Amino acid sequence: MTARLSTRAMEAGITNLHDAKLVFLRQAPVWWLGNRYHCPVCGVDFISVDDAARHVVERSHPVLRGDAAPFVGVATQRRGAG
Repeated sequence: MTARLSTRAMEAGITNLHDAKLVFLRQAPVWWLGNRYHCPVCGVDFISVDDAARHVVERSHPVLRGDAAPFVGVATQRRGAG
């Protein structure tokens, strides 16, 4: 069964867990510099990097930076446009 992602993730063009993991990997070099995070699996928002990191470790979910451009533009990147 495929995990249903959050509405926010779907609106950003992240339609499946594979896409979410790719965005997570793209954000990895600057992930710790964020101030807003979102778990596309649970739909939970985090304002603390510590809480977001704890969620990644404990749940193995790809928590994404909500303030990073790759999260906002993933649909375009996935289609190879722009």
